[in-house]
Amino acid sequence: MSAEGPLLCVITVTYNSAGEIGGLLRSLPDAAFGLPLQVLIVDNGSTDDTRAAVAALHGTPGLDRLTFLDSGGNLGYAGGVNVGLTHVDPTASAIAILNPDLVARPGSLRALADALVDGVGLAAPRIVGPDGHLFHSLRKDADLLGTLGEALFGGKWASRPVAWGDTLRAASDYETPRDVDWVSGAALAVSRECWERVGRWDESYFLYSEETEYARRVRQAGFRVRFVPAAEVVHVGGASGSSPAQVALEAVNRVRDFETHHTPGGALAFRGILIAQHTARAFKPGSRAALRALLDRSSWASLPHATRPAPIDDSPLTGAIIIPAHNEAGVIGRLLDGLAADGGLPGMDVVVACNGCTDGTKEVAARHRPGLDVRVLDLPVASKQAAMNAAEEQGLAFPRLYLDADVEVSPAAVRAVVRALESGRVLAARPPLEYATAEASGLVRAFYRARSRTPSLVSALWGAGFFAVSEAGRARWDRFPTDEADDLFVETMFAGHEKAIVAADPVRVHVPRTTRALVRTLKRVYRREDADATPRPGERSASGSTLVELLRSNAPSPFAIADALAYIAIVIAARVARRLDDRAGRTARWERDDTSR
Repeated sequence: MSAEGPLLCVITVTYNSAGEIGGLLRSLPDAAFGLPLQVLIVDNGSTDDTRAAVAALHGTPGLDRLTFLDSGGNLGYAGGVNVGLTHVDPTASAIAILNPDLVARPGSLRALADALVDGVGLAAPRIVGPDGHLFHSLRKDADLLGTLGEALFGGKWASRPVAWGDTLRAASDYETPRDVDWVSGAALAVSRECWERVGRWDESYFLYSEETEYARRVRQAGFRVRFVPAAEVVHVGGASGSSPAQVALEAVNRVRDFETHHTPGGALAFRGILIAQHTARAFKPGSRAALRALLDRSSWASLPHATRPAPIDDSPLTGAIIIPAHNEAGVIGRLLDGLAADGGLPGMDVVVACNGCTDGTKEVAARHRPGLDVRVLDLPVASKQAAMNAAEEQGLAFPRLYLDADVEVSPAAVRAVVRALESGRVLAARPPLEYATAEASGLVRAFYRARSRTPSLVSALWGAGFFAVSEAGRARWDRFPTDEADDLFVETMFAGHEKAIVAADPVRVHVPRTTRALVRTLKRVYRREDADATPRPGERSASGSTLVELLRSNAPSPFAIADALAYIAIVIAARVARRLDDRAGRTARWERDDTSR
């Protein structure tokens, strides 16, 4: 069959899949039904003959662009998918992500690709077993009532109300196309527009819940998740079941995902339901393992996780860290002391660009710290962006990392970001972030809980007080504009697939401790927004379509909605205060948070 139409890329993550991968690969040309294929096999450290099984099919008609990629370890499903995404042909219009133990029916991939129109960002097929039995792959977002229903009834009482479960089990649900919350990650297709906007998969989920988290971001970005029954794949594997450790990991990751999008009280109730469920099934080894993990949070680190066969940080580092600082004597020592820990960062240039400082910032920054080569600039004008431009005039190496003076960052996080940029797979990166809210008021904590549930936490560069770019990435612009927020400006320079949130120690962001201090810092954001005819991502966080996104991302429970309402109330207060400042002629004031300093 001649290939006609847009290129379709297929990504399959393998781990000891020698007995299954051949069936999938042989089915792909007919499944694509004339679409040209790029096929990327990402291997997660197989010890069997997976590589040989793939090599044996090189030259098969329709598989002329078959590539085997070694991930460098066992990175998990999301990590493997992300490795594949960095090798997708720029001309591909869609990406199909398929498990190795599937066989795709003729025309199935073509049907998925054709469904990626009219706002559909993610399409999923009908999944059946070798004997034709239906796999219940359509899901709705977890809530307490649905989770309780699953705990009580599981696969029984298939006709129960949809509210009493999180899985669609009625046969009629799988007969016609429909939009759903999320689908099994075993087989799905993503449009290129969706992939570029939503970004990479969250690698903090080694297995399980990664597709839940990704589909949520797809919907939050304004795309639809669509079930396409005309596309059918056969799930031929899975007979061996899951190990107790995998059952425990699945339960833990469900809790982690729920915690991200609900209040602590709601998350505690959700965890309690799972504990009761696995207590009732404690006669099963998997439930006993899950119960131990759910009761002992400290054990989560010992569950299956990403591994690499050798350390990645043995070779010397090169690059530069730029830290603009305006009267940061109270916090910059904390940042630099952290960077100097565990042997520091030999080989990295560290430039502290003091700008308009009238306190002891320069002296604190210049203090000797073994393992850290710090250069201090003393600039007369208080301008963060001008300070960053001045630092870059020092002829610094790449990659370049830009850190706010009031965050906390470990050397390990710096190394992970540098290595990610050195690989050439992405042009911009940052570590994950966590908000330090322990000393904040209840309203401030609610504000940041709501913000933490938005897609930017795992996809955007802004908001973390830390972003980094490679030399090729830095070539995207000339100088930092002095009238725009630096991180929001840089965010607009890169598509979703060109940036990454690197699996590493999180950067710790200290938030205002009082509502008054938070309102004061938000005023500065909205003053920039109103001055800019083209608002940047994140600066519209309380208005227009972004307000809808905030409510959507906080919608799973009434508790989360309460957080969103607190968020909106604080934003409204900041906007009103900004307008009052305008009327009083106070627009030139420098608003900052001193409560966390």
